[in-house]
Amino acid sequence: MNKQWRSLIVSLVTILSIVLSMCSGILLMDRAAAQTRNTSTKQKTADKSYIRNLTKLAHDGKLEANAANAAVKPVIDILSNNQHNNPVLISDSSINANAVVQRLAQRIADGNVPENLRNAQVFALDVYALLNGATPNEIDSRVRTVVAEVTKDRNSILFV
Repeated sequence: MNKQWRSLIVSLVTILSIVLSMCSGILLMDRAAAQTRNTSTKQKTADKSYIRNLTKLAHDGKLEANAANAAVKPVIDILSNNQHNNPVLISDSSINANAVVQRLAQRIADGNVPENLRNAQVFALDVYALLNGATPNEIDSRVRTVVAEVTKDRNSILFV
């Protein structure tokens, strides 16, 4: 890997960790999705968003939350913690990881969460679209756009 890209990836991870510390935060690493994702998708232009508001989709009924409530409970407990509230979910199956976050968004939309999470917004970041076909300068501007969007509200939860 060339040094420029390596430093860019380190910068991206650093910026994302700062975003996570600024909002409620959730970081999800999905090994299977990272290995099997098709990166030949249509490149997004700078004016399109690289994040989706899962809570809004849940309010609109456009979200399929297939995870069991028991799988979401530990995530809610961690997010409700005042000091250490950045859960990291690592799974081999993208369906399980995505389903947990979608169920969390659905529970927030239904109001079935503790008081401190009632007004939270769950955002999903598409890292592959963010990096696809971009130069280091374009990635920097894209990340700044994402950071600005997610940090508008202190009750934001970012799903990577």
